[in-house]
Amino acid sequence: MNESETTNNLLEQMFIDAPDSDLPQIIATNADNTKTFAERYDLLKTHLGSIHDKVGIGALLASAKEDVPYNALIHLNQHGKGHVEVVMSRAAELVGEICETQRLSAFELFILLCAIQIHDIGNISGRKDHTTSFQNDFYELAPACFITDTGLKEMIFQIACVHGGSINDDRDTIRHLYDKTKLLNRYVRPQLLAAILRFADELADNYTRALELDDMPEISKIFHAYSETLHTVDIIKNEQEAAHHILLRYYMTQEKAARIYNREGVDIPLIEEILNRAEKMEQERRYCTRYLIPYIVIKEIKVEIDVQFPKEISVRNRNFTLRESGYPDSKVTIEKRDDIINEMTSKGNC
Repeated sequence: MNESETTNNLLEQMFIDAPDSDLPQIIATNADNTKTFAERYDLLKTHLGSIHDKVGIGALLASAKEDVPYNALIHLNQHGKGHVEVVMSRAAELVGEICETQRLSAFELFILLCAIQIHDIGNISGRKDHTTSFQNDFYELAPACFITDTGLKEMIFQIACVHGGSINDDRDTIRHLYDKTKLLNRYVRPQLLAAILRFADELADNYTRALELDDMPEISKIFHAYSETLHTVDIIKNEQEAAHHILLRYYMTQEKAARIYNREGVDIPLIEEILNRAEKMEQERRYCTRYLIPYIVIKEIKVEIDVQFPKEISVRNRNFTLRESGYPDSKVTIEKRDDIINEMTSKGNC
């Protein structure tokens, strides 16, 4: 592939290094298709640069327009270019663990990169419905980036918008995408790409997202305090099992661990928020694993928490592992089971 200006991130470098044969044919006679896919991605990234920088203030202004008191304003942690870079880095770690015969094609990497670039820009209009509110903005921007094929635009949007939220009150958003399909005569795995983006986004909430603002609205402080404590996130391969686990390492002083924050109207200490967020990440691991298998197997999350107490040289440490255990709680229900029973017990002809 031709060298692009964008080579500073490992996921982008994977895309640059992938063979041109993986990409759809560019029709030379069509003026909208004269740019290489690397050039199209660069254009999208460049156009979105200024938007990423405004996401935080845009969300704050949208919250202010709702006439809420100052202490109820939402001040997002880092959602700009830095966050996008971290999500790409986490996605690259996941992609790098896929076996050679199942690796993402250049076309899939292009789609994934574009989806990562746009996945959070909806926050500029407010946190509510941010997973889908950016559709019109992306569709208006896409032609300037020579992303003109309707199916390609729609797939990029779909993969980006299922990183959270719900579809018709269904929180299993990824299932609404194809497992495998053909687009521009190339095979694409939308569910796999969506699961990579979603879990990479979940793993990106570390210390790089924390902002230090003394006058930050009370309701937002807990999110930044949490990010500040999470100093290490690793995807580690268990060589004997050909599987992986996530390692989360937290560090804080006892004073910070015990500090009380308001979380949706309830006062809790920071250490409780850390435990809650670890549980949420495990929930996301179980969910995304459904779509990452068989390409990537992540079996568990290992958590290490170090708390420094006053007048103590050594930290107090608590370690634990989150994984599936016991008999599944959710009842298994076959779709249209009554229709099957009625059909198979009917005396009539089919």
